[in-house]
Amino acid sequence: MAISQPHALLISVNTTGLKTTDKNHPYSGQIIFTINSGQLLTFPVQLQIVDATPEMVFSPNPIVAQIGPGNTCQSTQPNVPLTLTLINLGNAAISWAVNPDLTDKIKFVSNGQLLESGTLLPSGSLLPSGQPGDTIVLTLQCNNIQIGQSYHISVYANQLSWSGSIIIANN
Repeated sequence: MAISQPHALLISVNTTGLKTTDKNHPYSGQIIFTINSGQLLTFPVQLQIVDATPEMVFSPNPIVAQIGPGNTCQSTQPNVPLTLTLINLGNAAISWAVNPDLTDKIKFVSNGQLLESGTLLPSGSLLPSGQPGDTIVLTLQCNNIQIGQSYHISVYANQLSWSGSIIIANN
């Protein structure tokens, strides 16, 4: 670049996986320019990440079930429980909740414990991706369900929400 001419430089940062920072603790680094093949100019830089977005997936969606004994739900495959898996793909912990619209018919359990339902309060947390605790498998329990019906669930991760459904198929 000619020294007497103005120039624009585009500098970018891949922020994937960086955690939210406050204004007193930004990421810091430097950009080093080489001048005339020998002199170095160091330019300090700081980066503040605001509101790192939770990265969570849940599967399957929809959950397909069949009616079992007593109008309960069962898997379409014998001896395979109906489950919903939540996986944290991000680098920040996630508070999560799974809330069925009809809490008298649809419930989720984990390790034999009934989870809170019908409330927007967090029902658990997932640790950052790659750590033990970044995934949870919830087992679906139903009663008084009907063939051909679709039941709505809401899945929450921090301040974000997604819709899911449970479809009751013919046997």
